[in-house]
Amino acid sequence: MRAWERHNAAALMELSCEIPGGATFVAREQNLVAPSLRLAHVRGSAHRVQRAASMIEERPADAIAVYVARHGTARVRSGGVGGLVRPGQLVVCDPDRPLRRTFPNGLDELAIVIPRTTWADVTGRAGVTPVVIDVGHDIRARSLVRLAEAALSGATATTDDLARIVTTTAVLAGAAPLDVERRVTAHAFIDDNLGDPGLSAASIAAAVGVSERQLSRLFADDGTTVPRHILGRRLDRAHAMLTASRDGMTVADVALRCGFSSIPWFSTTFHRRFGVTAAATRRTASSAITPGVGSDAHESDRTG
Repeated sequence: MRAWERHNAAALMELSCEIPGGATFVAREQNLVAPSLRLAHVRGSAHRVQRAASMIEERPADAIAVYVARHGTARVRSGGVGGLVRPGQLVVCDPDRPLRRTFPNGLDELAIVIPRTTWADVTGRAGVTPVVIDVGHDIRARSLVRLAEAALSGATATTDDLARIVTTTAVLAGAAPLDVERRVTAHAFIDDNLGDPGLSAASIAAAVGVSERQLSRLFADDGTTVPRHILGRRLDRAHAMLTASRDGMTVADVALRCGFSSIPWFSTTFHRRFGVTAAATRRTASSAITPGVGSDAHESDRTG
């Protein structure tokens, strides 16, 4: 357990951990550490973690935290507010307010730690009010989970992807400006509907609650257009699917699942974007002995 505490202090944030009397503790954590945030996929047997007032005073985390429950119900108390976080829910909280999380049946979760300076740059606020959200009922929450999973998958996480994790968290916490909220909602709706070849500016604008002209301005502020953004996200997803080496899925299957109605157009744009054909990308992934892992990701197993 002490080794687990040391690992988390270095790779995620400092916590004190306890296990039920006489029990064996087994855990695995996959981490990605970047200047703008820290990500982890954490799995473990029954235990409890906390950040007591004395730890916070002596060694503040100086961050905002997000926990996405995949399996196992957690009892959470943050800043004097308590409740249950069930699988399929996420909680945003401030770990520099007294925090206790108990996992009576173990856990499988995604953790996101955002430096307070980064949070303040996006929101203009230093902290956050704890909030619990059902991932399945919010397209922004689903987008956040997809972005975090993709970053931890071993594929290279771009600066834009990591920035989207931060801004999406700010929106979910109700701490983002209106234009950021609208942009995040538009991005989330696009990612949710990439497989629809009929995805259009009109449908996106309706989902966001703005006019098509307002939508175009939102994307222009990012230096792009709605069609260009959609194409980029489709190509990114196609590349991820091709490099995942999924048995039985052809290049044409991938193109259709990513919303391309023309296979020649997909092949042309894919080659232009990545400098290699989709077929070659598929062959390379299929012949690989082991999946590639980014240099900024590592996985640690602890038993105690």
